[in-house]
Amino acid sequence: RKSLVDIIPQKGAFVSKIDTRRLEQTLWIYNQLGTAMIKNIFIRNVKGSQFDVLYLVLKEMEDHLSQGDLSQSARLIMDYYKLLYELGGKMDYIWESVQIAGMDLQRFLYLSAKDITATKEFLSDLTDLSDAMAGRDTDRACSIYHHHLSKIFLLLPAMMEENPHYFTDQRSKDSDELSDSTP
Repeated sequence: RKSLVDIIPQKGAFVSKIDTRRLEQTLWIYNQLGTAMIKNIFIRNVKGSQFDVLYLVLKEMEDHLSQGDLSQSARLIMDYYKLLYELGGKMDYIWESVQIAGMDLQRFLYLSAKDITATKEFLSDLTDLSDAMAGRDTDRACSIYHHHLSKIFLLLPAMMEENPHYFTDQRSKDSDELSDSTP
């Protein structure tokens, strides 16, 4: 899949770095589609019992956390997102494209989910989101979802500082190229 491997002739193949610009773009896409998905869940009149699949994922995440096992956190978060798209109806057709475009987000979640505090916050956000949707409070659900994605974005600077070798910051390269081309 695109952007997972960098091939450098006569040197080899290397796991690509997380591109911060693509990560920001992916979060924007998730934000836009997430609002549509949540509204579609409301329009489709998804019943409370249909949200049980979300709560099962959250329960599994909680069980892993209580055992101090963070290894499954990112997978479970992605499973949760996928289930949201499925509950949204035909939105599940979009999921594969979103997932491919969001490889940097998935990799970032795997990296950030190693932090128990961040993982607990993700669990809390997603539980609140599930509760708001099950309670048919679409505005609150959209607000929680946007806030959740904002938290992911706010983790970026600290993650980049702790793990600089995992990231490429295209934003700084773009501004360097601009300043180099300015007379």
